[in-house]
Amino acid sequence: MSGPLGHEQHPLDVWRQSFAPSITGLGVSSGHFVAEENPGATLEALQEFLRS
Repeated sequence: MSGPLGHEQHPLDVWRQSFAPSITGLGVSSGHFVAEENPGATLEALQEFLRS
């Protein structure tokens, strides 16, 4: 996502500035079908989220 003057901004940074100041998150390396393309990392991320 491009920000002002073409600077790259991460979606979480944009959301923190606008409507979700305490949002957290992480990326999972995959294509469009996250759970199918990288099930191990998806499971790990979901388990960490559910533990928190």
